Amino acid sequence: GASDWHVYGLDAKSGYVAWRHRTGQQVISSPVVVDDTVFIGSADKHLYALDVKTGRVQWKFNAEAPIVSTPAVTEDAVYFGTVSKEKGEIISVSRKDRKLRWRFKTGGPVPSSPLVVDGIVYVGSTDHYVYALPC
Repeated sequence: GASDWHVYGLDAKSGYVAWRHRTGQQVISSPVVVDDTVFIGSADKHLYALDVKTGRVQWKFNAEAPIVSTPAVTEDAVYFGTVSKEKGEIISVSRKDRKLRWRFKTGGPVPSSPLVVDGIVYVGSTDHYVYALPC
């Protein structure tokens, strides 16, 4: 991601830009590549699933708040945190139907990146808690 509102795909051999996709705001999170899909969040409140070869949008999800955390991706779902002035959420989106699976409200923004281990999503919030939620 980049502060110029783009996500860039680089050619592995040359290092040159192969494609770029413009989002609606800054892209602070890092991408996660699973199979042929790049998952990345944006401050424009969307989680993007982009084609790894072309950068075209396969699908996107409106989280209703900026996303700065790097998503965690499992076989079934994508997990990420949202940030706003005084609240945040941990969100799970289905990879199959691209719909909301669940959202968990925290007492503060969630800029940290989730980790999934043994069916549990671990993620910290600025409310001084680390949450452990079942997938």
